[in-house]
Amino acid sequence: PASLHYHSPNPHIPFDEFKFRVNAELNSWPLEPGETAIAGVSSFGFGGTNVHMIVSEAVGYDKEAIGYNKEAIGYNKDEEVNKESDSTSPICYLLPLSAHSPAALHSLAGDFMELFTADSEFTAKDICYAASVRRSQFDHRLAVIGNSNLKLHNNLQAFIRGDDIPDAFLSSNDSQRLPKLAFVFSGQGGQWYGMGRELLQHEPVFFKAIERIDQIIREKYSWSLIDRFNEDESSARFNDIDVVQPAIFAIQVALAELWQSWGIKPDAVIGHSMGEVASANVAGALSLEDAVTIVCSRSQLLKQLRGKGGMLLTALSPAQAKEVLNGFDSKIAIAVFNSPFSTVFSGDTETIKKVKNSLDRQNLFCKTVNVDVASHSPQIELLRTDVYKALHGLDPQPASLPIYSTVTGARADDLNFNADYWIDNLRKPVLFSDAIGQLLDDGYSTFIEIGPHPVLLSSIQQSSQSGSHKLSLLPSLRREEPERKILLGSLGRLYTEGFSIDWKNVYHSGGKYVNLPLIPWQRQRYWIDTKSASSRNSLQRDRNVHPLLGDRINLASSPAIFIWQSIFDDEIMNFLSDHKIENQIVFPAAAYIEMALQASAETSLNKTHELTDFVINESMIIQRGKFRSIQAVLSPDDDGGFLFGIYSRFASDEPWISHATANFIQNGKANELVAFTRMSAEVIQEQYTSHFDSAEFYQVLESYGMQYGPGFRGVQQVWGKDDEALGLINLPESLQYDTDSYQVHPALLDACLQVLAATQVDTSGHSLYLPTGCKEIRFFSKPGKNIWSHVSLRSVPTPGIDVLYADIIISDSIGQTLVELIGFRLQRTGRSIRKFLSQQNTWLYQLKWEARN
Repeated sequence: PASLHYHSPNPHIPFDEFKFRVNAELNSWPLEPGETAIAGVSSFGFGGTNVHMIVSEAVGYDKEAIGYNKEAIGYNKDEEVNKESDSTSPICYLLPLSAHSPAALHSLAGDFMELFTADSEFTAKDICYAASVRRSQFDHRLAVIGNSNLKLHNNLQAFIRGDDIPDAFLSSNDSQRLPKLAFVFSGQGGQWYGMGRELLQHEPVFFKAIERIDQIIREKYSWSLIDRFNEDESSARFNDIDVVQPAIFAIQVALAELWQSWGIKPDAVIGHSMGEVASANVAGALSLEDAVTIVCSRSQLLKQLRGKGGMLLTALSPAQAKEVLNGFDSKIAIAVFNSPFSTVFSGDTETIKKVKNSLDRQNLFCKTVNVDVASHSPQIELLRTDVYKALHGLDPQPASLPIYSTVTGARADDLNFNADYWIDNLRKPVLFSDAIGQLLDDGYSTFIEIGPHPVLLSSIQQSSQSGSHKLSLLPSLRREEPERKILLGSLGRLYTEGFSIDWKNVYHSGGKYVNLPLIPWQRQRYWIDTKSASSRNSLQRDRNVHPLLGDRINLASSPAIFIWQSIFDDEIMNFLSDHKIENQIVFPAAAYIEMALQASAETSLNKTHELTDFVINESMIIQRGKFRSIQAVLSPDDDGGFLFGIYSRFASDEPWISHATANFIQNGKANELVAFTRMSAEVIQEQYTSHFDSAEFYQVLESYGMQYGPGFRGVQQVWGKDDEALGLINLPESLQYDTDSYQVHPALLDACLQVLAATQVDTSGHSLYLPTGCKEIRFFSKPGKNIWSHVSLRSVPTPGIDVLYADIIISDSIGQTLVELIGFRLQRTGRSIRKFLSQQNTWLYQLKWEARN
């Protein structure tokens, strides 16, 4: 283009000598083949600042980038793309999107969806690269993975529709507090043919780490690890312990380096059995050469025991496992304590078979581990001297990261990772449950399993038996699944949890420039809210405190007393509008119980005390448009226990109403997870006399005067007879976004209590039994969204009985007991009482003044 306002050249500038000129009109750019166009642009500022910018054409691309223009693309977002993009690839990509609000994020996802068309100018990689590297990241985040424009388009479309899809991850809150992260290095057992191959081909960081380990093995042990990875399946030696252990170790070290190159750096590490070698290397306590020496030397010596021993995984608690061990302890040992109800036996092959047959006869879960060497058993004593000779030259160093030892079950601040330690690591039991418990107590909540397949994540979940931990459990790889897809899925979860990602290393080969959609304006009005209660609730939600309990207050003069304060209004208690009795919104008994459980979790009483003597003193009726102040008080008694109460009032000059009370008594031991044996479908059909689906069940409850809206219709199926019932419970989808805020979501627990109705409490329909208390409540672990509720009445209702007691067991899909309610109390209410409740708002009231004493 022409230079503006140019008329004639400066006579003092020798243009011909310097071989340049000022362009006076639009001309073609004279370039020889292979040359790059370079231009200088000058600007003179008003204050005298001169700027000269040098720009160059982009090189290496065949096509020019085009701008984002929804009209030009011409795509109808209501139609499904039915043609594959030319950019289809077996390699997955991660698309990160973020905005300042959920609504803006939803709109942004719609704009990006239109960019991923089958005839788009750009590939999935180009768009994901640009969205990752050329956009700032905000609090509300969405991560979507896919291997083509079509896949990413359809995943975004599913997100916009509200569908639940496995390849999209959404941030649950906008908390700025980053969770503490631990790398968990698994032991042997997760290996599979082909593991690591995809990453060796496509991830340079992973390949270089494997290459370094391969070089050490070649020099010291005269065989090639990379050659083993490339063998065909018929000749692969991944069942040989002297190959599989070095291979797993190498994959673990390479995965850890890959994670850290992506910006995911652990705050601590823990290793399971042989996984401790990789964890010590990553933490800096062992050099790579020393770590390779430990893995290769020990695995070669273990070959001497091949075929003489085996290992057996069981669902027994440590106490149960010790009982089974009686009489066999000279031949086998408890090799691993994975969780409160997962243990592993190791030792003599024939004895392992006997134990397995015995457990099978008792219908107790057990499974043979795919190994032919009995690590952590008495057989290892035969190798003690040889292992020490092979490892005595180790040179351990101070760790740069905290290491949690599964030999001691605690943080290894003063341990020396010398030859003696690695002998103990091979011989002594793996105290994984204890070490994980210490990590949980120290505030770790995000765990990435470093290994070829996740074998420990379920044990970590089980070890969180107190239920006070919100955990994020992520795999690195999964057996025979696309490796980059699994990695990016976990990376997407971390991104939505607030972790900062080094996107340039995720997309190390770069990508084209794409003019991306901007974050849409939401065009909302923000008037100043003069309601102090709403302001307090906004602050409460922003701080991510419990929705029901609210803010905890520690009293300066009485540190042993805890008080929680909250405001119940229409917004914060919106879901309660679906819990109605005779058209009155009644605060559920399940919500009182949840408040007590949360109070015990926040004060750590859940580890030492048990919830007992729960009593509802007076129902709380929720009235729309009226703010209700709530206080919960926890105070010590004279017997080492605590008293808990929930109170409310509408105005500051009104007296407090006591709605519910309970006691926390010392239980002397932590609650141990137990198994509840649920009957098969065939047995259920034979033993129960009635069956209802969800619609039928809630129609019956409606006849009793219980009007449950969608949020409290969690019973999917229920089977019943005179004194017993079993219900399949799903938390309604509209409430599933908020489960992490609760110990047990009140709507989920209330649905478990609703199963009581299937015991045919009153076939006449004229009486309704409502909860009034519970003798004992045992909480073992946070329920998921899909659970079972088993109800047993202690006595069959008759016309003369006004009070009933029941026992309720809440379990997960595999029969693990999550919550027990022992001695749950119900009181009969007649039609007259319910009519009284329903007609209060139609009465005429008279104001009467009374003298105050």
